[in-house]
Amino acid sequence: MSIDQLRSYFREQSGLAGAWFDRLGAYVDRDPAHAQHVDKSRLAEIRAMLSRARSGAESSLLNVAFLGEFSSGKSFLISGLYGRLSATEDTSGRRTTFSYEGLLPSGPEAVSACPVRVVSVPEPGEDQGGRGRHQRRESRDKPAPRLRVRFAGETEWTDIGPVQSLDQVDSYVTVGSEHLHLREHRDRPVSEAEVAVQGAPFPAVLWDLPGHSSPVPDHADIINRELAEADCYVYVTRAVRALGQADADMIRRLFREHSAHRRKVIWVLTAIDEGEAPDRRSGLLNWQKIQQVNNEYLREKFGGAGKLGESFIGDGFIPVSPAWEAEAELRPPRESLSLRLDSRMNGLRGALNAMIESATGASYLKDYADDLSDAMFEALRGLEGAAHARKQSDAERGHRLRAVDTELELLETGTESLLRSLQSAGSATVRSLVSQNLTGQLANRLHARLDKRIAGADLLKPDAFDRLETEQAGVIADWLEEPDGPAERWDRSYSELTDIVNKAMGDLVTRMSATDSRRIKIPSAWIDVQELARKADREQPATERPPLLERAAGILKNLPGVGAATAVIATGAAQAAAAVGLPAAAVAVLTPVGAGLVLASAGYVAWRATKGRLALREKRDDFKRTLDKTAAEVIQGFELQMNSQVQELVSGVDLFRIRLRTDLHGERRTVSRALETGEVVSESESRELTSMLEDGQRIRSALQQIVAECDAVIR
Repeated sequence: MSIDQLRSYFREQSGLAGAWFDRLGAYVDRDPAHAQHVDKSRLAEIRAMLSRARSGAESSLLNVAFLGEFSSGKSFLISGLYGRLSATEDTSGRRTTFSYEGLLPSGPEAVSACPVRVVSVPEPGEDQGGRGRHQRRESRDKPAPRLRVRFAGETEWTDIGPVQSLDQVDSYVTVGSEHLHLREHRDRPVSEAEVAVQGAPFPAVLWDLPGHSSPVPDHADIINRELAEADCYVYVTRAVRALGQADADMIRRLFREHSAHRRKVIWVLTAIDEGEAPDRRSGLLNWQKIQQVNNEYLREKFGGAGKLGESFIGDGFIPVSPAWEAEAELRPPRESLSLRLDSRMNGLRGALNAMIESATGASYLKDYADDLSDAMFEALRGLEGAAHARKQSDAERGHRLRAVDTELELLETGTESLLRSLQSAGSATVRSLVSQNLTGQLANRLHARLDKRIAGADLLKPDAFDRLETEQAGVIADWLEEPDGPAERWDRSYSELTDIVNKAMGDLVTRMSATDSRRIKIPSAWIDVQELARKADREQPATERPPLLERAAGILKNLPGVGAATAVIATGAAQAAAAVGLPAAAVAVLTPVGAGLVLASAGYVAWRATKGRLALREKRDDFKRTLDKTAAEVIQGFELQMNSQVQELVSGVDLFRIRLRTDLHGERRTVSRALETGEVVSESESRELTSMLEDGQRIRSALQQIVAECDAVIR
């Protein structure tokens, strides 16, 4: 199944799950004794989780951040991508002109006051059959988008209602328009806004961020914050000029982000309708010449980074014209088709959809389906336990209580032993890899590839620094990821470690099960330490500062303006993240390779800031010497993140223990009550329980099918 079909199937099954949990709640309310088997407070949590899962699966499969200079055409492009850009033709003057209206305000004077996210939501009555939910609708009869906002200082969203005109959106998201809000909202600044659209061409959230050269002081902070939330980026520039210095600074930040996380960038050259005049020198149209120049810029600046640079550049700038596609609605069929093809908008939609069909989108959906499947399993075990305990004799109940106590003891001793072994084996594995003179190997590679480049570089020019940093990142990434390189060796060791842990957990469950027959087989995900580690990260997010940022802060402590050592300790992590162009929240999820590149970038930033006054020859010599230090920093970052991944496995084992412990204690309460009260199940209640169990197991099987299908997409 495609991602779109899987989402539709999840929507159907989550609806069935909601009805099933409502039925379970009614069962509990009907007889207080049933509350021993099903926790009512937990039911409330599950209902809230269901709501989040439905909303998230519909609107947060992919977060796409649109970046570009002030007035680069981001808002206009987003309106066009959603098929919500309309054109009006004016033939009253000497030449025909067009005006446009879209989802979002756009134009040279429209400055976004806050980030605006445009969310795809399902159309009523659509399912996985027939035409896809996210295919573009050609009908002009489209339901009105819905606007909601979050005012400054508030956590809750305020629903503004259906969008009746662009002015309504304009008043809430444009700088200086607070006085135009609805009367009850007047003069209240907006922190972020959301426009929900039905009939969208792809399931995604498109973030329209303020321009990076915006005159509004707070906009730089907004961009920094939202970069952490994005799964990928669309960089937008207009076809009326080539990339400039403001673009260069943001593109370099995106390169650092791509180096650390491999988040994709789609490059867009918009408004090609404004570049139709021919370039006299090349014979190309102006927009074609600008596309050529921009692509050459990307190749020149980042082509030296090897495979890392290739993946960053991708196919280069995609030329599009949202205006032509909007104007096509006003033309006869043949001319309309020609304008649509010339607009190239469907090519851009295809590029976005390709990313949505990739692992990022599938990972989101897998998490939602997996969490709901776990909640179903938890409730099913409670019901099955209730039915089983009330059918047993008192002697059988007493035997089961003793078996549960034995299993709890086995669980505690077994997991304690496993955790000690994992910590020891994990640390030994990391030490063994690092002891293979990785620092020396990397330093030799850096010198072999960069010494001549440094000797010929004019390090008095900022551009030369940028090229060297890019090449350095490429050398490091290629070395770390080459066949049988450090990353591949660690992946093998990590895989062996997880196999050992999974076998140990499986053996422990087998020993526990030998004390008595289990009611429902424990799902395989409960004894998959990597899946458990992912769940532990989602359920119990770390609050401590990532150790990698602490290290980066130490590298950057001598930067001008940082201040005393105490200030570095207090704010070093945030400064380190900002200096290397990464949001602090993003650093916690780096791979070991990404971690090494972050520290390399931090070291480079610190060196450039502190060596600025050296003469050219001194700079060259010092840069060469710094390569050895860079190699050491990279390996330290690599080691930190390997150890971090071992700790994630530890968290996974701990979650395994918590889940089984909770399950066994719940069963103990159920059996104890049945033993104390002598409860027996009536024939009618037995039929109801059997029906609920069968229905619940069918829903859970469907959810697990979604998880398996998502895994297939990810692989």
